[in-house]
This record gives sequence, C-alpha cells and structure tokens, in this order.
Amino acid sequence: MDGRPVECSDDRYRTDLVSFSIENSQQAHPALLRDWRATPPTPIPGVPETLAQLRNSGIKVALTTGFDRSVGDGLLAVPGWGDELDAVVCVDDVRAGRPAPFMIHRAMELTGVRNVCRVLTAGDTVRDLEAGTNAGAGFVVGVLSGSQTEQELSTADHTHLLGSVAEIPALVQSGGVAQLLR
Repeated sequence: MDGRPVECSDDRYRTDLVSFSIENSQQAHPALLRDWRATPPTPIPGVPETLAQLRNSGIKVALTTGFDRSVGDGLLAVPGWGDELDAVVCVDDVRAGRPAPFMIHRAMELTGVRNVCRVLTAGDTVRDLEAGTNAGAGFVVGVLSGSQTEQELSTADHTHLLGSVAEIPALVQSGGVAQLLR
C-alpha cells in the first residue's frame, strides 16, 4: 500500500462495492451538453471492461459525480453505461459534494453495502481521494488517467495509485484486496 493504513477489523478482507467518481468542471452545463451531442464522449480505454469484470465478480459498482442529475444522466446515456452500474449518485442527491463523504455513503445505501471497510473508492482528483478517506473506505485508489499528476494525488491520503481505472481488476485479484472485494 502506498498511503495510509487501513484501520478495519479482520472483515476488511471482504468488500462489496467499488465506487468510481467523475468530477465536474463547473463549466456551463448547456454548452457541455451541446458539445456532447456534437461529439459524444467515449469511455477511457478499459473502463467498460473494468465495470463488466467487477460486476461479473459479484462486486457492486457505483458512480459518484460532481455533476447535477440532469448532466450526469445525459453523460451516462451517451456511452450507454447505465446497465453497467448498480448506482449513480449526483452532487444534487446529497447535502454536500466532495470532499464530504455523503456521495459515497449514499452509494452504499443504494447498493445495500453497510460496512465502509468493504468499499473501494477510485478517483482522479485530490478531492476524490479526500472523499474516500472522509467516508472511511477500506481502499482509496487514485488513478492517473485524469488531469492530476501522481505528485498532486500523492498529497492526499490513499491506499493505492494506479495508472488507470483499467488496472483495478488486477489490484482486486492481488493479495488481500481480492479477499476484500468478494
């Protein structure tokens, strides 16, 4: 592990939920939606396969986003990911967005996961990592496929830093993490 130690009971080797985050850019939402209609977004390489692998392993997958519901639903409709997710939590679904823990806790509620030690959060911003830490997630994973660098992400508490979301299935299959996520 790269960052903080996980302080969970022996049950830490069993988890049910992986929560991914999509950060908003706080740009004008109408312009963003217009751009998406003209040039639909495409998933980061490996993300659809990652979602499928996790779900096929019996792991619930949730998405938390700093976008409001109208933008978040529009974003997910374009790549057709709706069927690959067990829950989607938008910033307007909770009292406060990241770095508060509420979106992760809401994802847990929606998926029936009760133990935060059985949650892996993954995100590409310091605020994502702070939210995972604040939620008490058993694994807080930074991914370098976003706009922030390894040096920037390293300033926040985390358990792992990966090059991409696509590396999460390999992480899940290694050591104690495999036990945690089953």
